Amino acid sequence: MQRHPVDLAVQQACALAAQVLSARPSALVSDLDGTLSPIAPTPEQALVLPGCRRALERLRDRLDVVAVVSGRPGSEAKRLLGMEGVVYLGNHGLDPWIGMERPAGPATRPPDRQAEQAETAGRGLRQALEDLKAALVGQPGLRFEDKEATISIHYRSAPDPEAVRSLVLAVAVQVAACRGLAVGEGKKVVELRPSHWPGKGACLEELARGCGLRGLVYLGDDYPDLHAFETLAQLRQQKGLLTLSVGVGGPESPSKLADSVDVMLAGPEQVEVLLQDLVKTLK
Repeated sequence: MQRHPVDLAVQQACALAAQVLSARPSALVSDLDGTLSPIAPTPEQALVLPGCRRALERLRDRLDVVAVVSGRPGSEAKRLLGMEGVVYLGNHGLDPWIGMERPAGPATRPPDRQAEQAETAGRGLRQALEDLKAALVGQPGLRFEDKEATISIHYRSAPDPEAVRSLVLAVAVQVAACRGLAVGEGKKVVELRPSHWPGKGACLEELARGCGLRGLVYLGDDYPDLHAFETLAQLRQQKGLLTLSVGVGGPESPSKLADSVDVMLAGPEQVEVLLQDLVKTLK
């Protein structure tokens, strides 16, 4: 019987991932929302697919590192996945790492400089939140989320999300310029971040360096993951690290996603199958 193209994509991803993860030490790293968990109407309603959790519990004991890089705060990511023995890199790596001490490196700022930088960014974010609420007052369906290290404005519940996106993005850009912050986007969300935020790829590079990784597989579905995929390609070309970028598609996925990865899956349900197949493949 002829296999469905999606089944072939999972089969291909499993074979490639097993090859990369066989180079020890190795790490399996994944985004959370939209990758291990289907996109939900609100962050509180998100649920990790049971098969993903069960497979990660098995893989955690077979791999050197299993980690999650999430736009959620690290503590919230840990609550959602509900697993010990996993490294949680919250707020796209801005938060202190949970489950592993963050490795020091040549580019690491002195502790007093880090504290000063975090304090300055924190003041800017708190002021920006008030600015955003004032500028967007009366707009229905908006949800403001203070994640301490970042701020998110969710517009998924707005009557006309695409029209509201343009307004929220324009206001966010103006506020960020006044407060010394940067603006980013995700699925139906606009984010304000510290201007020094290096992106998801930077914490993957830290992880690879700190753990002496020889193999690294990363799964992601959203705009911030594009930076991670770009970094993996650079690590492969410049450092000789074995890497695999797995994109997780969906109706809200970035148009550049498919061109940025080694293999594409159709959604979190296919990630669930992939992880279950990896459990059977990796002994």
